[in-house]
Amino acid sequence: MSIKLDNRVTPSLHPANVTNLPGYDDATKGYVAGAERALKEAYTGVAAVFDAGEAVKRDLSMTEAGRTIKVDDMAQRVFKKVAALFDTQMANLSKGIAQIEEKLNAPVNARAAHPIAAEIRAYIRAMPESDRPGFVFNAITRGDLVTAEAALAGPSYLCGLTPEGHAALLRKYHEQAAPEEAAKLAVMQGALKLLGNRGGMMFTALESAVGAKPHEVQALRQAKARADKALTVGLIQN
Repeated sequence: MSIKLDNRVTPSLHPANVTNLPGYDDATKGYVAGAERALKEAYTGVAAVFDAGEAVKRDLSMTEAGRTIKVDDMAQRVFKKVAALFDTQMANLSKGIAQIEEKLNAPVNARAAHPIAAEIRAYIRAMPESDRPGFVFNAITRGDLVTAEAALAGPSYLCGLTPEGHAALLRKYHEQAAPEEAAKLAVMQGALKLLGNRGGMMFTALESAVGAKPHEVQALRQAKARADKALTVGLIQN
């Protein structure tokens, strides 16, 4: 999605940050479209608050405090909408990531019963311990599924691998067998991290758009409430 650059808004909130993620392409963009949409709402929302600030300056019937409060009202609505969208998209990404992680860490069952599977595991187990991971890794990368799956199909001790080494090689096997899943995972993890980092920037971006710090706006609101109360009491007494 193409969004015009606005020099009033931090570029960190621009949706192009999603399209620039490593691994983002036509095949993976659909999996992070929600993150892109969330940043679009954030970016355009902050710009709209800046526009509102310019608009109220032309309303001569309002005091400076009244203008600030009115702009802050809009900023709060924008924040509520964007925060909910960020939360939803981060939850969706987390769920999608968990599903892919499950696939990439799933046990290997295929070819486990191959006639020479036991011999392959015995061959690997007879190697020096330091050579075993490299042997299986090389089998994975050159597409030797008979060797790779024989080594990884059972518990790690069957071929003398450590549990940690077995898990790492199993992950490599799945990534090699399903590169599209690995690509989706990488871009989704990038998008999740991006939204997590950018969410907090909404506070400072909207504060800049309002032109006052939150405690300053709160003081203006309290002063207005006191003035409104005093006016109401005066009208009643008169």
